[in-house]
Amino acid sequence: MADPAAIRVESVRCFGFRGLDDVQVDLHPKVTVLVGRNNAGKSRLLRALAIALGSAPADRDDFTAGGGTEAHIDVVIAPANSDGSETFDARVGARLLPPHRQTISTSPHRERVSWRTTIRQSSEGFAARTDRFVKQWDAGADAWTDGKGEVSTDVVRLCRGHLIETGRDLATELRQRGTAAHRLVDDLELDDAVVEELQAQLDALSADVVKGSFTLRGIEEALTDLSTQVDAVGTPTIRPIPGKVRDLSTVASVELAGHDGQSLPLHLHGTGARSMASLQLQGLLYERRLGADGGDLRPHPVTLVEEPEAHLHPQAQFDLARFLHAVPGQVVVSTHSTHLVSELDPAHLRIITPSGAGAKVTTLEVVDDPPPGTKRQLQPRFYADEMEKLRRGVERPFGELLFASAVVIGDGATERAFLPIALRHALGSKAHGLCVVDPGSMNSPATVAVVKAARLLGTPWFLFADGDDPGTAAVDSLLTQIADAAEHPQIRTDRVVQLPTGTTIEPLLASFDIDLCKAALAAVRPLDSAVPDPQVQGALEKVKGSAGRYLADELVRRYPDVADWPQPLQDLVRIIESDLTLGPSPATLVT
Repeated sequence: MADPAAIRVESVRCFGFRGLDDVQVDLHPKVTVLVGRNNAGKSRLLRALAIALGSAPADRDDFTAGGGTEAHIDVVIAPANSDGSETFDARVGARLLPPHRQTISTSPHRERVSWRTTIRQSSEGFAARTDRFVKQWDAGADAWTDGKGEVSTDVVRLCRGHLIETGRDLATELRQRGTAAHRLVDDLELDDAVVEELQAQLDALSADVVKGSFTLRGIEEALTDLSTQVDAVGTPTIRPIPGKVRDLSTVASVELAGHDGQSLPLHLHGTGARSMASLQLQGLLYERRLGADGGDLRPHPVTLVEEPEAHLHPQAQFDLARFLHAVPGQVVVSTHSTHLVSELDPAHLRIITPSGAGAKVTTLEVVDDPPPGTKRQLQPRFYADEMEKLRRGVERPFGELLFASAVVIGDGATERAFLPIALRHALGSKAHGLCVVDPGSMNSPATVAVVKAARLLGTPWFLFADGDDPGTAAVDSLLTQIADAAEHPQIRTDRVVQLPTGTTIEPLLASFDIDLCKAALAAVRPLDSAVPDPQVQGALEKVKGSAGRYLADELVRRYPDVADWPQPLQDLVRIIESDLTLGPSPATLVT
C-alpha cells in the first residue's frame, strides 16, 4: 500500500463546546498527553478532535449547557516532511485545491490547512448536525479567519481519527462490528486454493466430531424425525464447528500464556490485559486496513485514547510511554497516571486546569521564537538544561505535581504524613488535588525544582518550614534562587509559614498538647510502655516515618475547630484557603 500522507494535526481549538468556550491545544507531532484532574476537560478535547476529523458524530450534549445553539471546533493541519520543510508535498498538494492551501509565511515558506467544524441543533429531529468550512489565513492580522466554501471531503479524509474509549476489551471487540479487532479478522485474507483445502478439512472434522459424539448423533436423529413429519424443515446437518471457512472469524479467540506456559482464553484474563490487547491491535489495523480501498495516498492516522492506563498495574503503566510512541501516526491521550507522565519528555505534556474559559492549557514545550515574558524554562537557549534540572530535581513527585491543585512543601517525614490529613479536615473540598511533598531537606535541589515546577505550571505553592537555623537558612537560599530580592517580602507573606524560632513540628505539638503526642506514640507502638513526658519529643523523632498520620488523627479528633490549633498550622490553612478561593495562581516568570 501507499505511504500515509505527510501531514500532522498541529492544533485544535474549541468554542462553546461542552463548556470549553475558547480553548486551544497545540499538539506534539508524535505523542500528546493531556494531563489533569477529573472534569478538567481532557475527554472533551479528545471528543472535539474526533468530531472535527469526522470520526465521531456530534450530539446535543456537545453544546455548552445554558450557552448558545452552536459549537465550533477549528483544526490546523501542517506538513510533516522528513526533511523538516513546511510546504505540502506533491501528493498532498494534489488534494488541496483552492482555497484549502494557505501560505502563512513566505520567509521561510510555511503552508497550512485549516477548517472549522460547526455543530448546530438539527431541525429534522436528529441530535445535531455538523458542517465544515475552510478557514483562510489573514497575514495582516496574523490569524485564521472565516473563509468561503465547505471543506472538501477529500481534504478531511487526509486524516483518519480513531477515538478509543475506556470500555475497550479485545475479547468483546472480536465479535463487535466496526471495532479494530473485528475489521481485522472479518477478512482472513486466504488464497482460494487454501480456502478449498481448509473447507474439505472442516467438513471432515465436523463429520468426525458428530460421529464420535453420542449427544450430537442423538440431536441429528431427533431432527431427522422432525424432517419426515414436517416437509418444509429440510434435512438436518449438525456442524459443531463453523461450516464455512469465512465463518472462522466469528469464533476466533485469543489466548495468553503465563510464565508457567499455560494458556488461558483472553476473556478469563483481567480487564487490564484485555484493554491493552485491544490497543495493541491499533497499529496492525493501520497497516492492513487504513486506506486499503485504493488511491496513492493513505490517510494520516490520529489515535485518540482515553486513559490508556485503565486497569493496568503501576509497573505496566511505566511501559506505556514506549508503547504510545510505537503506534503509527499521531497519538493523543488523556491520563490520570503519574507513572506515565513521569516517563515522558515534558514536551509531550499538556496540563489542563479549569479556568474561566472552561480550561487553561499549559505546555511544557520549547518556544522557538519566544515573545517577551516567555518563561525562562521554555526559551530555546535554556530549555534543555532547565527541563533536565526539573526532571532530575523533582523525580518521583513530578507526576503528582502535574495533577496538583496546590503544592505544600513540608520539611520532613512527619510533615509528609501529618499535613495531608490535617489540611483535608481544615479545607474540606478545597483540599482536593492538594499535594504535600517532602523533598528530604528544605535546603535540597529538589525543593528548588519543586517550587520552579509549580511556578512554571501556575500552581499555588506553599512552604511549611522549620524554625531552627537550618530551616531559616534554607528558606533564605530558596527565595534567592527563585525570585528577585524585591519579591521576597511578598512571597514570605503569601507562601511561607515558618515555625517559631528554634522549633520543629515535633516540639511544637509536644508543647501544644503532650497527651495528644503520647496517644499518637501509643498508636504507633501499642505494645510499648507509656513514654514519660520529658521523653515524648525524642520518641516522636525516632518514629518520624510513622507518627505523622497518628498525630494528625489525634489533632483532628481532639480539636475539630481549626481555631484551636497551634498558630503556625492556622496560618498555613489561612494562606492556602485564601489562594484557592481566589482561583488558580497566574503563571510566573521564573528567573
